[in-house]
Amino acid sequence: MAGKSLALCVLGALFLLGATTSNAQIFHKKKRVNKSTSVDNNAQPDKILYDKAIVDIKHGRQEVGRLNMQTLINTYPDSEYLAKAKLAIADSYYKEGGTSNLALAISGYKDFEVFFPFLPEATFAQMQVAMAHYRQMDKPDRDRSHAIAAEEEFQTFLQKYPNDPLAPQAQQHLREVQEVLAEGEYRIGYYYYVKGDKRAAAARLLAVTNRYPLYSKSDQASANETCLGSNGFAGCCAGGSAARAGGAKTGNGKIIAESG
Repeated sequence: MAGKSLALCVLGALFLLGATTSNAQIFHKKKRVNKSTSVDNNAQPDKILYDKAIVDIKHGRQEVGRLNMQTLINTYPDSEYLAKAKLAIADSYYKEGGTSNLALAISGYKDFEVFFPFLPEATFAQMQVAMAHYRQMDKPDRDRSHAIAAEEEFQTFLQKYPNDPLAPQAQQHLREVQEVLAEGEYRIGYYYYVKGDKRAAAARLLAVTNRYPLYSKSDQASANETCLGSNGFAGCCAGGSAARAGGAKTGNGKIIAESG
């Protein structure tokens, strides 16, 4: 009888020991991480939208990226990413290029300047407006609307931000734009001479020398305007060859074709 009791005690002890070990293993199991409450998933929805849109734009999915940016703007009007989203949309249109996209880029950059004039990025936005016109600048004897607009926007930049790091670049581009505009005026002066209108020719040359003193042919234009009354344009310009000579380059690398 005593032996049976001892055996039962031993079995009971072994059972308790096993149960304790199992419980210990259960309680000491590594807790699973709930991914729904991780740091990444705690990000604000506007940031998630912004980051996704940036990734899309970087990978060439411009339209999808712009759509996500616009969703952010419409859904979270008080978001800290609002200004960045507006600028990113304009940048996307600018990078995509083409007449219609550059027009939308200009509109976007100007919109940014209106709503966020005191942000540091406002200087960049103004520069990009000028650059969008600069990229579309044509030859001196073609449509000059973008060249005129580029001149105005670069001048606006230099007036508003004369000490900005981008100012030297703006000055250089302005010089290139004015070279194209001056060359166009010079060629028009020659055209008027060919048509026999010396007064109109002289007026054009005077406008060139007064408005574009850094024009590469400014001295020649001034001399031609002075002697036009006595010698005629051909006498001053050796048959107008100077008006047709050579070809300047526009800022975007296009060669200005010879007139004639």
